[in-house]
Amino acid sequence: MVKLKDISKYMKYRNLSSELLLNRNFRLWRIFCLTLVSTLSIVANADQELHDQRLEIGIATSPVYFLNEDEFALGLHVHGMYLIQDTNLSIGLGYERIFDDHRHQTIGVVVGSNIWRGLTLNVNVGATFDENAISESEFALHLESTYEFSIDWFHFGPVVEWAYDPNDQHISLGLHTALHF
Repeated sequence: MVKLKDISKYMKYRNLSSELLLNRNFRLWRIFCLTLVSTLSIVANADQELHDQRLEIGIATSPVYFLNEDEFALGLHVHGMYLIQDTNLSIGLGYERIFDDHRHQTIGVVVGSNIWRGLTLNVNVGATFDENAISESEFALHLESTYEFSIDWFHFGPVVEWAYDPNDQHISLGLHTALHF
């Protein structure tokens, strides 16, 4: 006969093992990203130029850590940017979805600047809301930095993000990929 006490111990062990696995996976993801960055920086061309490419469609995936809730979730960020002619500035729209219990989403206007040889800083100002609560949206600010490596019209590299909304803050480290047209 199974006792309630035994089931309780099993559930505690199961939850603990899930947390350890998540922390281990996050550590492995960080090691992968750092290895990728260091390897690619050796072979990267320092004098990359966009030439006639004006549009960027980008996607970033990353584990997201919520600072106030002390939780991890998977995040997806999509943006479309237009490079302003004769400048290092771009402007566009961004959308973020975090796959957690709240189904956190953010949409906003993104302004970016290629500040140095593939290093880009983006600022996204917009609104954050839960899945079915668009009417309850709140101010959101995202600061994002990417380092892009180019292979013709395809760009990829690490991305670091910090985000703020009135209910929480989150940080993420992931992989950014983009197509330039």
